[in-house]
Amino acid sequence: MLYSCKPLFERIKKEVVGKIDKLPFEGDAPRVAIIQCGEDEPSSRYVRNKLKDFEEVGILADVIRFPDTVELLTVQKKVFELGNDPRYCGVLVQRPVLVGDASPRDAAEGVAEVMDPRQDIDGAMGISDFLPPSVRGLSLLLKEWDIDPAGKHAVVIGRGDVGRPVARYLLDMDATVTVTHSKTPRSDLYAALKTADIVVGAAGLKSPLYPDLHSDAVVIDYGIRPGAGGKLHGDIADAEGSYCKYKTAVPGGMGLMVRAGLLLNIVGNMERWSSRK
Repeated sequence: MLYSCKPLFERIKKEVVGKIDKLPFEGDAPRVAIIQCGEDEPSSRYVRNKLKDFEEVGILADVIRFPDTVELLTVQKKVFELGNDPRYCGVLVQRPVLVGDASPRDAAEGVAEVMDPRQDIDGAMGISDFLPPSVRGLSLLLKEWDIDPAGKHAVVIGRGDVGRPVARYLLDMDATVTVTHSKTPRSDLYAALKTADIVVGAAGLKSPLYPDLHSDAVVIDYGIRPGAGGKLHGDIADAEGSYCKYKTAVPGGMGLMVRAGLLLNIVGNMERWSSRK
């Protein structure tokens, strides 16, 4: 069955609104800072979506933008400065981190090194107080589907910013995890998918896969790319989800759950901030 995450996302937003309404703030509610380096259009779209969500639920946010020629040290100084500003309960550095003197990967690691783990609402640090929103969104969806990963075989396609933390989470939940990537032979990938109970698409493949899954398998698809005619597709072909128990829609699927995970991270930290006052 092809599964739209929009109803669940809307329920979570209402839950967040209820939590914010109960916070003992008046004119000095904590804020969130979003740092964006460069003008990467997908990143700009993600920032717009986040700001829209924040406005709808009542989260205050400031966006700090740098050109892609900025030096990494300048961005690090700003992140460190925000870490010492009591107005901000959360700091998010939008990826890719485009700077003039480092690769996006090195720049992302560089800003994570100076971030206060209490403000790391995006789970970018290894010692963050928060799950990455991609992982928290997955946990929310599995709970909604009443699926316990323990003892299940999970296949994660991709080992990037989403694939790695998702694979670690599933391992921590006692699933048996197979991670595949661009160097995995296609025959080995399809063989793994045949026995998969949970399939996670996190690679952003140019063309979707058409796996032979068993009927009780579930597909969680983070991948999203334009295909023929500009139509968006995930890593796994939709086919109306007829070949498995659940298949998240693309669009209308895990992108919403990632946004839901971020909202819950923020409101959880707002509650902690309120207890310090």
